[in-house]
Amino acid sequence: MLLNSSEFSRKLALSIEDSEKSLLLSSAFIKLKALEELSEKINSNVEVSIVSRWKKQDILVGASDVEVYEYCRDRGWRFGVDQNFHGKLYLIDELQIFLGSANLTGNGLGFNSSPNYEFGTVFSAEQADMDKLNAFLRDEVRWLDDELYCAICSDIEASSRTGETLDNASWSVQVESLINTPVNFLWVHDLPFVTPNDLLSLDLNCDAARHDFEMLNLDVDRLSRKDLISQYKRSRVYSWLLNQLSGGIELRFGTLTRALHDALLDDPSPYRKDVKGLLSNIFEWVKFMPEDFVATKRNITTSIKLVEPK
Repeated sequence: MLLNSSEFSRKLALSIEDSEKSLLLSSAFIKLKALEELSEKINSNVEVSIVSRWKKQDILVGASDVEVYEYCRDRGWRFGVDQNFHGKLYLIDELQIFLGSANLTGNGLGFNSSPNYEFGTVFSAEQADMDKLNAFLRDEVRWLDDELYCAICSDIEASSRTGETLDNASWSVQVESLINTPVNFLWVHDLPFVTPNDLLSLDLNCDAARHDFEMLNLDVDRLSRKDLISQYKRSRVYSWLLNQLSGGIELRFGTLTRALHDALLDDPSPYRKDVKGLLSNIFEWVKFMPEDFVATKRNITTSIKLVEPK
């Protein structure tokens, strides 16, 4: 059943209050005041895990609060980040899943006087759901420690001193090396729906092109080949492909189709023929980036591998 803002927030609060074992609160954006209000309903014996996105822009514009880590640490809660995470999912005792559009913010959960209007739903967690969530938490989330947190805070302070623009905001090499984890799983919305050449002649009336425009965080005034490649290299699908081809491996289209199908977390899982279409777009990006990839045409297929470093 679809729940509106107040129904979703009320049911979620009641379920959190009744939880006895564990909570997973995962949201692209998390504000400290909203977490403080929600935490009043959490029993002290419950094991709590918090996941947020924490792109640098999120912190700089105040969409998420960096102090959330300290709040979680001081209570013995795990706090982790995945820079490509867009979900809003709340798991209660591994039994109930609340899924919707509401971030863990005052506006998202209705704690403020003029909240957002959100929609969501709640359903029982099945074993297949838990398998996907556990794989995500194990393989995709970087659980913070004090070393990484201090590096992030130093990076934020440096940006404040230098006046770094939001368009160019990205973590330092030190933070990137600490925060990134190999991408083993994807959602369909992480994948390109059109080719890079389609984006160069952008038509925002096309839903598929608009998806890629938003996924890659493109600037309509900066749609050069260089800019497309720069943004694509920040994407989850690019990281996933590098992971598949690491170690000098050369893979054919069919092999990568199977790998991509197995990597997708969507339920229901897309049909194999649809995965082939999505992979075709990835191969077009490979051909668009000959500095990074080698594409070799075979008799009835194409294989790809990484360019060997000189």
